[in-house]
This record gives sequence, structure tokens and C-alpha cells, in this order.
Amino acid sequence: MAGTATRFASAFPSPQEANLALTSAQMLTLKIAADSPDCPDKVAIRLAEDERDIIELPFAAVRLLIDLLGEMSKGNAVSLIPMNAELTTQQAADLLNVSRGFLVKLLENREIPHRMVGTHRRVLFNDLKAYEERTKRARLKVLDQLTEESQAIGIGYE
Repeated sequence: MAGTATRFASAFPSPQEANLALTSAQMLTLKIAADSPDCPDKVAIRLAEDERDIIELPFAAVRLLIDLLGEMSKGNAVSLIPMNAELTTQQAADLLNVSRGFLVKLLENREIPHRMVGTHRRVLFNDLKAYEERTKRARLKVLDQLTEESQAIGIGYE
């Protein structure tokens, strides 16, 4: 299944799917808590079709599934992207919620690393997330400075 064409596909869950996702996330969370409070390395789940069939899943996969179900229960679409995935400029722009043109300028200004595949740019998902984290930290730093300045001159919110 690795490398399927639907790797970047997502769809909004129906209200019924959202309700089922909420119930499933709650049940899985309870299952994990009941099995082992010490964070097991695997979780065993019995399949309803045949009570003898038990599937063992890595703990990390179950945590990811719980997070995914939690987002679905809120009506959010969810996409799974491998950390080492190479994205097109349109996919990268969509993930940053910016225009493709703006993203291309970031690439040309070397703010986000990329490589060329023929005439096409490719961006590693890891590099995109690193850029996102850098800009978030920079924004928070500026906000902290503004807060300090406003408090220093007495126009802070009290």
C-alpha cells in the first residue's frame, strides 16, 4: 500500500462518520489505558467478525489512529503525509495555506530548501515543517517584544 495515489487525498467526514470516529477514539483510548498504563509497545485488538482473530498494532500507530479519529470527530478532513515525502509546489503551498506563487518566491529566496526534478521543484515535507516552525517562533518572539514594550510604556492590558 505504500506509495498509493491517495497518499495526499482527504475528505470531510459525514456527520455519521464523525460520530463513529468519536466513539472509536474514546474506545481505543480506554483500551490503551486498560491494557497498560506504562505505554505498551503494541496494542492487541480483537476483530468483531471472528472473536479468535486478534490484530496487534504498534502503539505509535494506535496513538496516530486516535488522533486521526479525534480530528474526524470534529468534522475535519485528515491527510497522512510521510515525513520524508517530496511535495510539488502546489501541495506545499496548500499545506502552508499560501499561494503557489508566494511559495515559489520562498524557494527562490532560499527560505525553504528544494530540489529540481527537470523543470519542476520538489520540497521535502520535513523542510516545509521546519520553515513553518521557524516562522511561528519568529512571530511569537515579535509578539513577546510588543507585549514587553506596551507594558513598559503603560499601555498594557491589565
